[in-house]
Amino acid sequence: MKKEKGSLKKVTTKDLKLGMYVEDVGRSWLTHPWATKSKLLTSQRDINQLMEHGITEVIIDEAKGVTPKNVSDSIAQVEKEPEPPKKIQDVERRKEPRPAEQPDPSSVEEELPRARQAYLRALDVTREFINDIRAGRKVDVEKVQENVDNMIDSVFRNRDSMVALLKLRTYDEYTFTHSLNVATLAVSLGRNMDFSRAKLMALGLGGIFHDVGKIGIPSEILNKPGRLTDEEFEIIKRHPVIGWELMKKYPKITPHSLAVVRHHHERLDGTGYPDSISGDKVIPFIIISGMADIYDALSSDRVYHKGQPPHEAL
Repeated sequence: MKKEKGSLKKVTTKDLKLGMYVEDVGRSWLTHPWATKSKLLTSQRDINQLMEHGITEVIIDEAKGVTPKNVSDSIAQVEKEPEPPKKIQDVERRKEPRPAEQPDPSSVEEELPRARQAYLRALDVTREFINDIRAGRKVDVEKVQENVDNMIDSVFRNRDSMVALLKLRTYDEYTFTHSLNVATLAVSLGRNMDFSRAKLMALGLGGIFHDVGKIGIPSEILNKPGRLTDEEFEIIKRHPVIGWELMKKYPKITPHSLAVVRHHHERLDGTGYPDSISGDKVIPFIIISGMADIYDALSSDRVYHKGQPPHEAL
């Protein structure tokens, strides 16, 4: 154990004990197993996850730790995510619960036809709900959830196949394919980070609905071939709030999905919009969706720019 500043100390992972408070795992959020870099150790699984990811040292805060006998009392105080529905049929149209076990892995060749079918079905549903919103009709959220679930199944079988389908984009279909591609990229990255199925559903729904607020932006500004004026950009910056106002009326859209809709243009340093949040307030759901949004936009052909090759956009 090495001495650090104040109550902070560097500890080898094998010496961690329940009740210690890990202040920093020393890795970026993409390469460590937890949703946050700080955590009170309440189970051996927390420690095992660090070891499985090859993390040999962490920083603990002795002032925030608790004695082992008080660990159970502290678990209830740890900030947790909202509980997902206990039965999957609470959020989708299924007569029976989806099996707890995940789909068997497949090769790209085996999965690609199924992934293509799931993508094209989801594209039809995306067109439908965007047209419904434009016409002032109610969105069938359950139908969207069913299609996101099919995408998640495909990503569990082989996450490369769904991403390979992003090449199906066309200029005329950008409004629809962009939302679906953001959802696909976000779910794929979330799967790579071992997100639970409930988290992947929140990512997928947030991605599909992230730009829905653009229906409230004049098309001549959205598709302007030249540089936007400051006034026009201020109008563009309204779309996350417009989308959030539209989607918060639906009880089945979770807070995490709504966070994606409102905050996908926020940045860690506080320079994003519409609320200029920063740091820990920019949760992984927002970061993942924001990266997916930028990547797909940069690599797509639009009226005002030619899409970059994928490696350059990445």
